[in-house]
Amino acid sequence: MTDAPTARPRAGFRLAAVASMLSALTTLVLMIGPAFYPQPSGIEDRVALQSDPWFRLRAWTYYAHPFLVFAAALGVWRVARRSDDGLALLGVSGFAVWAYTEALQQALANVAVGWNWLAAWPAADAAGREAIAECTAMFFGLWDGLYFLLLTGFLLGNLFLGLALLRARGVDRAVGWLLLAVAALAVVTFLAGYGGPAWAGAVAAVAYPAIQPAARLLIGVWLWRRA
Repeated sequence: MTDAPTARPRAGFRLAAVASMLSALTTLVLMIGPAFYPQPSGIEDRVALQSDPWFRLRAWTYYAHPFLVFAAALGVWRVARRSDDGLALLGVSGFAVWAYTEALQQALANVAVGWNWLAAWPAADAAGREAIAECTAMFFGLWDGLYFLLLTGFLLGNLFLGLALLRARGVDRAVGWLLLAVAALAVVTFLAGYGGPAWAGAVAAVAYPAIQPAARLLIGVWLWRRA
């Protein structure tokens, strides 16, 4: 009976830790996946990609990824709230916005676009194909808008959780700095994707693969030790 009160908190930290470590793997899949299939130049190329196993692996990994990262963020929140519960709440709320938006974005891409519109392309007549092309073009415009929103949530989530952990000591404080580095990377990504200077794209291309997988793995190890 005496072990029961601590068993659940430890299990929660361990689940968050495993989720963070797995998210390091999914991040790598998202980064290197495009090297294994041809990049589409038109809608017929997108139709062909639906049967490519590497494309499908990356597409569904993209859907699973935000669930893993949000589970890890809940573990970080449990630590950060001990130092500043207000900043920690803002941080986990930012991650919730990011995770929901990215999961929604990928669900629409995989199901609405992949399973419905593009799957209907081979059997469609000229009018049907025109409608599919219009719907697909409209979706990718919406995709950009959803990306802007999810990137905002990701920036705020890392920023506020990082600031909360800066009020801690030792390794917890070091994790705070790590989260702030990821938040800075989100700012650079914003600049690269939405009219910023040319150097932002070059910095993001180098910094993202150098920081993101390692950060997720290190946070997973930290959460496991926290258990």
